[in-house]
Amino acid sequence: MHQIYKTEGIILGSRPAGDASRRFLVLTRERGLVSVFAQGVRRISSKLRPSLQEFAHVRIEMVRGREVWRLTGVSLRERFPGIFQNPPAFTIIKNTARLLKRLCPEEESNPKIFTDFLSALAVLSNARLTLIELSSTEACLVLRILHHLGYVGAPEHFAEAITSPLNRELLARMTPRRRTVVMEINRALRESHL
Repeated sequence: MHQIYKTEGIILGSRPAGDASRRFLVLTRERGLVSVFAQGVRRISSKLRPSLQEFAHVRIEMVRGREVWRLTGVSLRERFPGIFQNPPAFTIIKNTARLLKRLCPEEESNPKIFTDFLSALAVLSNARLTLIELSSTEACLVLRILHHLGYVGAPEHFAEAITSPLNRELLARMTPRRRTVVMEINRALRESHL
């Protein structure tokens, strides 16, 4: 008998697998990035299908198969509809998810990245942000991810962007320093050869 593993996750993307199945890439709190195979979820009659939307915050149940994780259950925690109604916010989340797929090794725990990404989803979904605030959100989120993965240290002038809760007040304080943050992000990515 296989042990059922239960965890929180954010669905970063999916691709078809066979006739009626999909393979999902899920950012989990305890296991980091996990590739999960979901049998039959492309069928209209699938009970799991409504909860498996891109960038949804879910509670998943999975078992370890011979080679892959298999989805056995899912419940929706939050969908973040505001992201899909705001094209610039959706672009920020999509680009950040792409960065996570490139930088994060699979099944390596990093709860801080999960928490920061979830906070960014909430901020971008609920708040009416200006384009400058959207840009500051992206810069803070990417800087935090690079810091948690070891690509950026914690210099004194970035400490607030890395340690403070991701909210509108932080964005207001970081907007004047956004250019410096973006330069640091570009330096880290250039030096990592990614």
